[in-house]
Order: sequence, then C-alpha cells, then structure tokens
Amino acid sequence: MRQVNATVTFKVKIKQILDGETRRNIVDYKLKVSRADCNLRPCDHDYYNSDMFPSMLQRAYDKAIGNRRWQYLDTLPACVTVERGAFFSTVSVAVCI
Repeated sequence: MRQVNATVTFKVKIKQILDGETRRNIVDYKLKVSRADCNLRPCDHDYYNSDMFPSMLQRAYDKAIGNRRWQYLDTLPACVTVERGAFFSTVSVAVCI
C-alpha cells in the first residue's frame, strides 16, 4: 500500500484564554474526524471504502496534531494551518495515510 497525503479540514471558533496577564488565542481540534472531513475520494486511497479507513485517518490525524485537543495559535505544528474568518476559522491539518 502506498502512502497518500491528505488534508483534514474543519471549521472552529477561535477562543481566547488568560495566560498569566496576557490573552492568548487557542484553537480546539476536532476530536473525531470522518471521511467527510478528508479531501480524498474513493479512487485516491486503496482502503477508502473499507471499515478500516476511519481508524487509519483518525490515527494519522492524532499523530499530526501530537495527540493534543487544543493548541496555542502562535505555536501550531508545521502541518496545521488556520485561516481566520469573521466568526469561524478554517483549520487544515496535513496527514499522511
């Protein structure tokens, strides 16, 4: 099986927390990702239509974000990008399945 690069995309509201005396922005990661969050199609991956694909995708996603549930916006990993919007922001996580 060959490795395929994919992008998991979802929308989230950026939150602010008080860290000492400064306010810092954080992003909450999605806990459970699905096929709908991924940019792959059935022809792009050998196991896309199998029952194993959601767990493969979840494992790759968790590895990419470092098993964290939230992250400071100014210390994001290289594979995570955030496009700020008016209310919701789009979070994109590059994974290798």
